Amino acid sequence: MAANLTERAGTALTRAHGFLQRLPPGAISAQGRLAVITQRAGLTLCEIARPELRTANSVGVLPSPMPFAGPDEPLQRLVTGRRQPLPDSVPPSTPDDAPPWALGLLRADPQTLTDLAEQAALDSLWGATTTAMPSRVRAGWSTALPVAIALAVQARDLAVLPTLIRAAGYLALHEHPLTTGAAAFLISQQQPDGGLGALPTSADPQLAIHARLPLTVSFAWTLAELLDPGFTTRIMSGEVTHGT
Repeated sequence: MAANLTERAGTALTRAHGFLQRLPPGAISAQGRLAVITQRAGLTLCEIARPELRTANSVGVLPSPMPFAGPDEPLQRLVTGRRQPLPDSVPPSTPDDAPPWALGLLRADPQTLTDLAEQAALDSLWGATTTAMPSRVRAGWSTALPVAIALAVQARDLAVLPTLIRAAGYLALHEHPLTTGAAAFLISQQQPDGGLGALPTSADPQLAIHARLPLTVSFAWTLAELLDPGFTTRIMSGEVTHGT
């Protein structure tokens, strides 16, 4: 990644951490357990990626017996400290499962693009098995993901774009021009307060938490992966934790 983009990503991550820290605790709790976990996951991944962000008040782990969580499993591991072994493999897409190389199936539909990104994460086990992928499957992802990223940028979809950029990273496409261009666009959408997503027109903090908290955590996760390719893989392997 170009030095200028790396610097911008680092600054954006610091600002995202500040946004997450400033969210009112009472409003977070009022949204329920998922909001608490999401905020903790976001703060933790920022502090792992940038240790200088850690303070005496940094978050710790949140014990929980949560099951394997699919594409969001890395966030669960960050907040719970769980180290359950990964499955040996996740079956790759097949011609009967909307294969990634079938570009005719791609369209700027948020759910379609989200499903594509999540399947890429699972197929590659967040990058851990990318090099062992069958060449046809890896070639399919290498073709489909840049196109999906271009569609998400065209639609200005800030919910889908971070997941697609991460997926591209898992497939070792973090230096692809469409990936770096999308990353620059995504960073440009960060708001002055450090969060991602449109600023609420109301002063109600619940609006910021409900809509902007998950967007900002996904954004921060993507920045961490851009700054340190393989970041998520190391979380999943247990190599990187909040205490390291």
